[in-house]
Amino acid sequence: MVQIEKIKSKVLEIGKISPLINFSGSKTQNALEICNFSGTELYKYLKENGSVVLDCLESVQKDSLKVKANRTEYSKVLEKIYAKYKEITNEQGVNSLYIVIGFVKWVDSDESDLYSPLVLVPVTMERNLKLHSRGNYEYSLHLSEEEMQFNVSLIQKFIEEKVKIDIPTVNNSTDLKALFSELKEKMLKYSFKIDEKIVLGIFYNARINIYNDLTENADKVINHPIVRAIDGDQSAIPALKVKEKMDDEFSYQKTFLPVSYDSSQLKAISEVSKGKSLVIEGPPGTGKSQTITNIIADAVNNRKSVLFVAEKKAALDVVANNLKRVALDDYYLYIDSNKANKKIIFNSLYDSLMKKPVLLKDDAYAILKRLDELKDDLDKYCDFVNSTVKNSNLTFYDLFSRYIEVIDYKYINPHINDIKKVSFGELEDRTRFINRYNKYLDDLNINSYKDNMYYGYKDSDISLVTKEELLSLFNKVLKGKNLLEVLPEEIAKYSLYSLYFIYDLSCNRPNYLNKNLFVLSNINAYYKQMAQYFAFYNKSQSIKEEILKSFKEEVLDAKVCGSLHVVPSEITIESIKKHKTDIKKNLKVLKKYSFEKLTLENVCLYTTLLKDYYNTYMNLKSCEVIFTKVTSEDYAKEDVYKTILKIKKLLDSTKDTNYLDIIFSDENHLNEFTIVKEYIDLITKINNFYDTSIVDFSKLTYSELIEKIKLYVTQIDTLGMFNSLVRDMKNYKDTGLFEFIEESLSQNVSRSDLESIYYKGYYSLLIDSLSKEYEIINNFSCVKEENEINDYTLLDDLYSLIAIVKTRENVSLRKPNPNSQSTKSEIGILKSQKDKPTMSIKELFNNIKRLLLRIKPVMIMSPLSVSTYLPSDIEFDIVIFDEASQIQKEDALCPIYRGKQIVVVGDTEQLPPTDFFKKMALDGDDEEEANDGLAGTSLLDLANTFLESVRLKWHYRSKNEELITFSNHYIYKDYLITFPISRMKKDDEGLEYYYVEKGIYDRGGTRTNKEEAKVVSKLVIENIIKYPERSIGVVTFSVCQRNCIQNALMEELKNIKQEDLEKYNKIMLYINDESVKEPFFIKNLENVQGDERDTIIFSVCYGKDSEEGELFYNLGRLTRDEGRKRINVATSRSKINMKVVCSFDPETLVISKEEQTGLAALKKFLCYAKTKVIDDINDKQKTDLIISEQIVSDIEKNLRERGLKTERNIGNSEFKIRLGVYNPEKVTEFIMGITLDDNIYKECKSVRDRDKLWPRVLRQMGWNIFRVYSTDYIKNRSLVIDKILVAIDKAIKGESEIKSVNDQSYKQFEKEIEHGTIIFDTIRETKYDDILSSNMSYSEKFSKAVYRIVKNEGAIHIKHLAKRMLKFFNTSEVTKNLLDLIPANIKEHGLYRYIYNDGDFYMTQDSDNSFKKSTYRRTIDEIYYKELADLINTIIGKSIGISAKQVENLIKEYVGYDINKQLNASEKETITKAFEFLLKEGKIELVDDLLYKC
Repeated sequence: MVQIEKIKSKVLEIGKISPLINFSGSKTQNALEICNFSGTELYKYLKENGSVVLDCLESVQKDSLKVKANRTEYSKVLEKIYAKYKEITNEQGVNSLYIVIGFVKWVDSDESDLYSPLVLVPVTMERNLKLHSRGNYEYSLHLSEEEMQFNVSLIQKFIEEKVKIDIPTVNNSTDLKALFSELKEKMLKYSFKIDEKIVLGIFYNARINIYNDLTENADKVINHPIVRAIDGDQSAIPALKVKEKMDDEFSYQKTFLPVSYDSSQLKAISEVSKGKSLVIEGPPGTGKSQTITNIIADAVNNRKSVLFVAEKKAALDVVANNLKRVALDDYYLYIDSNKANKKIIFNSLYDSLMKKPVLLKDDAYAILKRLDELKDDLDKYCDFVNSTVKNSNLTFYDLFSRYIEVIDYKYINPHINDIKKVSFGELEDRTRFINRYNKYLDDLNINSYKDNMYYGYKDSDISLVTKEELLSLFNKVLKGKNLLEVLPEEIAKYSLYSLYFIYDLSCNRPNYLNKNLFVLSNINAYYKQMAQYFAFYNKSQSIKEEILKSFKEEVLDAKVCGSLHVVPSEITIESIKKHKTDIKKNLKVLKKYSFEKLTLENVCLYTTLLKDYYNTYMNLKSCEVIFTKVTSEDYAKEDVYKTILKIKKLLDSTKDTNYLDIIFSDENHLNEFTIVKEYIDLITKINNFYDTSIVDFSKLTYSELIEKIKLYVTQIDTLGMFNSLVRDMKNYKDTGLFEFIEESLSQNVSRSDLESIYYKGYYSLLIDSLSKEYEIINNFSCVKEENEINDYTLLDDLYSLIAIVKTRENVSLRKPNPNSQSTKSEIGILKSQKDKPTMSIKELFNNIKRLLLRIKPVMIMSPLSVSTYLPSDIEFDIVIFDEASQIQKEDALCPIYRGKQIVVVGDTEQLPPTDFFKKMALDGDDEEEANDGLAGTSLLDLANTFLESVRLKWHYRSKNEELITFSNHYIYKDYLITFPISRMKKDDEGLEYYYVEKGIYDRGGTRTNKEEAKVVSKLVIENIIKYPERSIGVVTFSVCQRNCIQNALMEELKNIKQEDLEKYNKIMLYINDESVKEPFFIKNLENVQGDERDTIIFSVCYGKDSEEGELFYNLGRLTRDEGRKRINVATSRSKINMKVVCSFDPETLVISKEEQTGLAALKKFLCYAKTKVIDDINDKQKTDLIISEQIVSDIEKNLRERGLKTERNIGNSEFKIRLGVYNPEKVTEFIMGITLDDNIYKECKSVRDRDKLWPRVLRQMGWNIFRVYSTDYIKNRSLVIDKILVAIDKAIKGESEIKSVNDQSYKQFEKEIEHGTIIFDTIRETKYDDILSSNMSYSEKFSKAVYRIVKNEGAIHIKHLAKRMLKFFNTSEVTKNLLDLIPANIKEHGLYRYIYNDGDFYMTQDSDNSFKKSTYRRTIDEIYYKELADLINTIIGKSIGISAKQVENLIKEYVGYDINKQLNASEKETITKAFEFLLKEGKIELVDDLLYKC
């Protein structure tokens, strides 16, 4: 259950330390006593006059408010009051400055004497710079719009103390004299004494209305589901799941976002749009305010109301300005608790009510539809190139990259039958084998596995025993008898196999073999005919066996078979009928021999069999004659056939007949046979180890055998390794791998290239195969892709304009008819309050509850404003909190109970809530040194316990990555995407380290570092002079050092004032100008969160306490829990330059690597500031750098071959410029950045990220970007390289291509919606005939003519002034002499007292620099840059976000140029100067490449 009373007690400060309870007992010195007015008189004076000037008693100035102090004391205290008043006002948007009228002296229950303020009159203070007077400033007080009030803290204290005094209501109409009379009487009962003293001072009374709100609406607070969730009941609201990829659900036709956004922002916007409460974590510079602006616009488009809440005024201002910049300022109400002018508010409500409806042109819907189509088309390519190839973990990009890696190797067919069946895993396995294969061959010292002598060995495993057995056989062969000594010389040359047959036949020759009949040359004919004989024999036996199953053997007699008539073998009714007579005759013959009953059908079958047998038998008989040719005796034919076969084999192997005498001789060759047989037996055993189709020792001659076995014996130890290779090879038997290897080696390919060649073959086959499945591979065109991106980018710019108009349309359609006649209606009530408001703001809101959010669906307020001005029963659809890490729970409850859905925006890595501003009401300078000053758990921390969160990812603030690298790495663990700059940084850019050698930290005294303060003040002045266009802020860790720097700066300025008054005035104007967008500041850390400046000067302050002293490790809050967060806030404020000023060497801080305190963070930061090196880069970054580098490497190689210097992977975050190309003419900058469609491209969650934002941001960082598409590169590699070279050449020359949308209607729509028609005055040529015809002297005529021309035509170029004076000088053309003569005459005749020149332009002191069309032609560089700036400002003011290129085109149009005219250098310089002037003056600003009017 929410403990409402406990929460309320935190809201209202009623402790004795508070000046609202005990003014005299508090530490405060932030007050001055007013001595020349009574309370009633002062209030009356302020009401009547509006303001009063402050001064001290010593002053003689009349009509001023005199304070009881001498001038020194007055200046010191007043400066302090003003500084604290402005700080609280600017930071929190609340008033803390009051005139206290009256105090009560009383004693509480503890018997403490208290001195409490009674009536608080809210006032504002102004300080005017007096450059030429003795004092620097004049101060004045103004009555605030807020009501006068009684001290509510005192009322609450009375209740606590059980003091029962009925306090009258106090407001602006209260009679103060009567009030004090009544109070004196009521307090007499308690012996309380009233002192009507008047005091001006800081009284932090900001949260009283929050206290009242909580009191009056306790039930609403307690029962609200989100409040219950905050208190621990997380089931009170539903859980949230956040989608990652945004393009899947985003549609341009359904969502209207007027401000540029990235995918991480869109993720948050989309989830909020669904009605989900959400935490948005926004690290520094990630566009929190952009996101909030788009959430608001999206909500308004969906007919929702929004309450935007932030404690810090700067956060409210940013969102209000964002909405104003996109022309949505009619639809929000910004109520600053310090400046709630009800007349302005009422008029704003009335104006919004009366605003005419806005309708979106029909043309816009065609653009939205086209945008969705382009988005889908562009997504398809990204989805494809980063999708996974089937059966692999590789993307198509990875595949293309791998192909590029081997593209220069020779193509050889990899002999892969079905590429789809070979996975990447199988590919890797095969290439690993190729590497092993090469290693084996290298170790075996051979070029092919077939070259090894053990090639053919068939046992895949060889044991030691097997090895010894084989070696034993080898040795037996070597020790056997020498056959060359035993056998005839002509025989010994035969293989052992042949010798075995020779001697086997000679010793075992059958007697039947007749040498006289045997003709060796006919051996093949003998063999063929004998083989035929045995074929017929086998067939006849088979038929015979089948016939004898049904007949007696007598049926096989030749006479019986021969007597049978031929009948058809195919049995059909027709054939039987046709041959019935013959069949019956056969039946009659066969019937005698048959064992079974015969039919006409089976007679046909048996007749066919018997006829076949008969024919085969006859063929058999004809073949028998062959046997009589080789033998004269009747021996078994099978034996004869086997002998013939042996002789045939022998003849085939020897190819001669030298051995016939041995075979047919009658000599006994048994001895030779025995010796040969012994060798054959040994060889047979050896052959058992081998595949004889590869290696057959029997086919070797004796000499070959001996030589080979000797080699085998010497290399027996390689058998194991070779066997491992053979065993390995068996696993790849049917892969085609060996065919590939053999083909490669046959083409003289180096074995070291085999792996790469195989890869190329594989990738080539695979890509060709995938091309048939994915048309995009063949159909992809980078020209089409770039055209679509160009169209998308330009149309997306129009989308922002459409979104604005659509939002305005949706709001205007919700508004009721403003022409209500009833004065009692809500519309009537609002109208009645327009001119003479009688109601308070809250009263009016209470009377127009239904109307209010229909005309102003967005409220922008602080928590205090919510409780002060909003009725409790006005409910918002969405409540958004910004900088929620600094919002306390009790301050958030009142806005929360007014909403259905909350969005909590902040950064858990930044500062938690603090009581700093409450403590400022005390003397306060030392408070942060005394204690942590933390004010409990933040709303952000609480919300993170029950809400899902989305974290913004893109960092936009820093113009140099150095400025955010430390925070990104050390605090955010490299989560943020940051962008590299395209050149080496210059002085006063990025991160700079200044060591103050003599800096001493006065630890025991002032707790300041005066030397460091001097350095800081000098840097401030130096940078104001050098860079007046830059904004500057100074950040310190403590109020003491902040004050020290302020004093040092003033001292430095005093010295300058005496030497150079103009310089002094310039600096004073700079540091005191609060009208600019980003005023100068010197702030301690508590106040700087949410701020950003171009240049931040950071004073560390801490150091040694004396020259020889120690560096103490107790560095204030840095050593406490939130120290890391303090470092993060301090170091992430700058946009261009951060100067770190430090008085000690960070290496002297001894801290363990594991320590994560603020002290450790400080050391790491200072070391980084000093060295610009971060050693412990995250593993993820290291991994990302080595993924898919092949295409980058190939491009780099090609560019370097052409003499260009390159660098890879530029950038400190996960985003990298994959390849930077240095400018050959300026080596300190990159001329081109090359990106790819790789893993970085893949990380983009939307087309907008990939194709618009990244290129745009990179252009802002100075890059020329060329994107290489891998799908294009694999097909058109050399063409892409040529394109890169052309782009580099154009970039060097400063040339760029102007791209435009193809559809002219889109251009016309853009023109109509953005700027409309602008009408300008016209310059006409000045006539001065009356001067020429007068009797004046030459000098007078010249002076008056020139003055009239310059006066009438404003800042006129010397060329046109000379043209006007042609008549005066009686000449017809402008010559160089004339151009020189006119300035000389102006000087001679003293005209410089009335006119002056700026370069070639002449003007008067009051010349109007507004742009004018001229009746004569002026080139752009003949228009004064301030006049051109007015044209630019007008164009941008008529637009809602416009690019510089579009502005340039419109300038051409208004000046009278052709739109396609190329501007010369002088014209470009003039336009640039005009832009710079507007930016410096704060009239325009550049956001995401678009220009807006401030």
